[in-house]
Amino acid sequence: RHRRSANSFLDFIRRKLGSQTFNQFFSIEPDTSLTFVLDTTGSMDKEMDEVKGIVRYIFHNSPSTSYASYTLVPFRDPHYGPVQSFYDRRAFLASLENLQAVGGGDCDEVVLRAIHEGLSEADSLSPIFVFTDAGTKHKEEMESVINMGQWMQVPVFFFLTPSDTCEKDLSTYLRIADQTGGQVLPLEKGKLGGSSTSQYHQG
Repeated sequence: RHRRSANSFLDFIRRKLGSQTFNQFFSIEPDTSLTFVLDTTGSMDKEMDEVKGIVRYIFHNSPSTSYASYTLVPFRDPHYGPVQSFYDRRAFLASLENLQAVGGGDCDEVVLRAIHEGLSEADSLSPIFVFTDAGTKHKEEMESVINMGQWMQVPVFFFLTPSDTCEKDLSTYLRIADQTGGQVLPLEKGKLGGSSTSQYHQG
């Protein structure tokens, strides 16, 4: 059911954005790394299965069947990591399935520091995909993330499901996406598997 729901969601995005923009969003070149930065706080519990479905979609539907590495960076305030890098597809997928959304409570999370960890593991010209429902702490580190992303030519893409109870300031994510050539896709909380995208932002 969750796989069908995630595929339905991605089909909706394709219709909403058009095939050309959709393909750009998921354009992943061969001989690169895939890095996923995932919010695993309890507020993401309803979205976690859908997030895994989207990660699997990106994983299985990108142009190459072989990448230099696959990296997971989970975060749950005040911690981020452990960073897990894999050279084996099956090991990556097994670790992805083991992730659980528990704990948390703060509105803002350590998103920027988790992205920085992802950049430290990513190869040049390789995308990073971020999934969260929270704003970020440590906004003073935004320029450092942007500079590192630009230097490595790593676009940062965001899937966001803002919480109803927390501030919905996406400006930090929008600037990072804009400056690194990534994109931001805000989604309606609790409906990641349905046709519930709000305004789409392209960097």
